[in-house]
Amino acid sequence: MKQTRRFGDNSVPIQFPNKKNRFKESIKTKINKWNIARQGKHELGLRRIARHQRSGINFETINNLIKPKYNKKTISFLDKTFENGCVIILNNDDFLKLKEDDEIDQCIKERLGSNKKVSSIVFINDINALNMMKPIIKENNWSELEKTSNNNSGNEHWKGQYAIVIRGGIKTPIEKGKIQLFNMDYDYASKETEIAIEAQMTLMLLKSTDPEKLLTTPNDLKEIKLEYTEYCNKKSLNDMERLIKLKILNEEFNLLCPICGRRIHADDLLGNCERNNDVELLHLNPLESGKFNHAPYNLGLGCHMCNSFQGEYSISDTVEKARKIVQFHEK
Repeated sequence: MKQTRRFGDNSVPIQFPNKKNRFKESIKTKINKWNIARQGKHELGLRRIARHQRSGINFETINNLIKPKYNKKTISFLDKTFENGCVIILNNDDFLKLKEDDEIDQCIKERLGSNKKVSSIVFINDINALNMMKPIIKENNWSELEKTSNNNSGNEHWKGQYAIVIRGGIKTPIEKGKIQLFNMDYDYASKETEIAIEAQMTLMLLKSTDPEKLLTTPNDLKEIKLEYTEYCNKKSLNDMERLIKLKILNEEFNLLCPICGRRIHADDLLGNCERNNDVELLHLNPLESGKFNHAPYNLGLGCHMCNSFQGEYSISDTVEKARKIVQFHEK
């Protein structure tokens, strides 16, 4: 897990172009969605909240990826990395795995139910784990998760050491979507990264075929493209050699689907095409826990069909999957 890196030379300030209001409404909607976290897979996950808001990270990720690298500085690393804080999720019997002689484990234990920037919670979704945890909950006089503010900011205050969501025959105290605390860490991007993504991907839009169609005033194309190009050059977001190598652009600097190589036209972006040619944001390497893969040079604009085929695979794994399909049908 890498700390969020800074983009470009910040010694001389340069203003972010922020020209999305000059794009047609459907394109503005696409731009706005780039830095909104996906509908959370976790029962306590947020929906439609900016990626830089509070994150949830599984204890397993802490144990397997972060503690081995940062050791006693683990909590400090989390504090610095997640600008709006994070919640360490102790799933089911993870609480029983906390070691008495481990400084980080004890810190996680002490922060159960706290409103500190790095806090923790016990999350139970298994009946056997619930039966194991019931005596501990009673002995420690824990209270169930409850929000103490609700302003839909993504950083509401909360209290309680545990949450229970068990499907199938047992009354669930928390209904899915009722209490939303965090984006999962694989969806996280700092505010700085969000700005960098918007700049780079907007410039990619302007490298589509007939990009003037994307604008409310087509004659503004030269001015807007120049502003985004200058900003991205300053912030090291317009490395043509790298973008071509990643197959985001071709050698004529035209926007491509990074999977099938089809040139992306403005009509595709505007939805004036068949459904399978609709253009969507895709990740060259998939979002994974413990990694910050929602980042510049890991995003492309590709066909809906290609994005669906890719799923949770990397581009290279997707190509290998396609190769096996072709080999099977060529027999």
